[in-house]
Amino acid sequence: MDYDAAHRGVTDYFRSHGLPWGQDELGTSPAILIIDMAYGWTDPQYPGGSARMSRAVDRIAELLEVARPLGVPIVYTTSPRPYALWGDSSLDPDVRPKLEGEHRRSKIDARIPPAPEDRVIYKTGASAFFCTDTFRYLTSLGIDTLLITGCVTSACVRASVVDAHCYGFKNLLVRDCIDDRSEIEHEWHIRDLSRWGQVRGIDEALAYLRGVCASD
Repeated sequence: MDYDAAHRGVTDYFRSHGLPWGQDELGTSPAILIIDMAYGWTDPQYPGGSARMSRAVDRIAELLEVARPLGVPIVYTTSPRPYALWGDSSLDPDVRPKLEGEHRRSKIDARIPPAPEDRVIYKTGASAFFCTDTFRYLTSLGIDTLLITGCVTSACVRASVVDAHCYGFKNLLVRDCIDDRSEIEHEWHIRDLSRWGQVRGIDEALAYLRGVCASD
């Protein structure tokens, strides 16, 4: 399938009829949103996992290597885990390993581990914003632009991008850092999501970060 031609047909229709498509400008106060890059999605041993995510994980690691020294806020999302697994809980040492094994799918992939200053959001819906404090946290930092990464393009990424747009954020979808279990789903949705933001490669995303963030 020629995805680019199909997408041009859609965007040409919108623009020829005066309908809005995309965002022209990015802001100057960015954060990175890493959606669901936990083992349940990145490890193919799980039903929802796929080896296709490895390439995106590696590129996210490259993004973080540049972003962290620049002081860019970083937010991860994943699925819920039992209260007993929170770090400050006390739990029978014989029980904890069993629970941690059962709920490994909610743990962020060790190739891109959260730093102590990062925020990890445990969500119950597709969107990073649904019934979470993501919006309140980002606005408390004065964030106006989100660099969107993670999985999967057709579901949780899509829902998060739409909600971010509705909340007034500018979206930069880092194409190399996003993927789906299905190539077809990914290729169509990553193009369609440009109606709510800009889709750019990692080199462009890094240039944007360096341009708006002053290193220490």
